[in-house]
Amino acid sequence: MKLGVVHMNLTGWPPEHAPIDLDLEESLRYAHDIGLRAMEVGVAGLLNRRYCDPEKLLAGGQAEIDRRKDPFARYDFEVWSMAGQGEALLPTRKTRERTA
Repeated sequence: MKLGVVHMNLTGWPPEHAPIDLDLEESLRYAHDIGLRAMEVGVAGLLNRRYCDPEKLLAGGQAEIDRRKDPFARYDFEVWSMAGQGEALLPTRKTRERTA
């Protein structure tokens, strides 16, 4: 069994509640250092697409898929899912308006 993290918890989202804001490489390094080896990557809906935009991923074919997998392989990480989450209870009007 692998322990993992939801990428959104490391990317500064939502901005008004995020304790940290890391890019993909920093996130993988940080998560690896604390013993995690899997990540759920948001690709749609309320989850930001900072680590993976599905349109770009699919448009780029196998070369783009391989390029996106490289950072995960460097840190011995598994992408356990690519998530798209719908409407949720959002904490502020500003966030609701920005993600509608």
